[in-house]
Amino acid sequence: MCRHASRLIQLGTLLLAKCARKPRVSHAGTLADDAGLAFTLGLTALPKTTHLGTYSWRIRRDCNRKLLSGLVTALRPLGLATGEAGFNCDFHAIRHHGDQAVLEKHYVPRRSQRTRAVLTFFAQDHATADMVYANADITKAGQAAEIIAFADYWQQATGADPGLLVFDSQLTTCKILDELSGRGIRWLTLRQRGKTELARLDGLQTPIP
Repeated sequence: MCRHASRLIQLGTLLLAKCARKPRVSHAGTLADDAGLAFTLGLTALPKTTHLGTYSWRIRRDCNRKLLSGLVTALRPLGLATGEAGFNCDFHAIRHHGDQAVLEKHYVPRRSQRTRAVLTFFAQDHATADMVYANADITKAGQAAEIIAFADYWQQATGADPGLLVFDSQLTTCKILDELSGRGIRWLTLRQRGKTELARLDGLQTPIP
């Protein structure tokens, strides 16, 4: 089997597991014996959990970018993923559940602590809620510049810089914000809605129409 066909099968199997609402790849074993699901991919049997679990380690970042670019190219003629209303951007730390992980520690909100995790970045079309960009290969040293990486990706995929970028105020640095402004890319940061900030907003006078 050629490498290209193998990747399509792996990706198809992962999509089937996601459609079946399996929370993790390790739970995909229950699908492996379903001949009907295998038939949808032209197989006699679906790949096992171990094969799927190592898939992400064998795929390079440039392959993921090509897949995302192809997805955006296919969606835009349908009026989806246009980016005209801007994008919602954010980081999400996915906690590691194994032992001896060669991973950095990141803050995981669900655990309210910093722990070994994979730091991921997502960009979502604001109007359609389509996911148009993702990266799960981010380090602490490079996380501030990831918003620039998304802007570069969108320019390459569509021929234009992205519209309004909306993200948390802690997502990047002032230097990166200046770079976005220099490229003519609009952005909006969201402040943490703590008690002090909410009290300040409540104290503001409501303008008379």
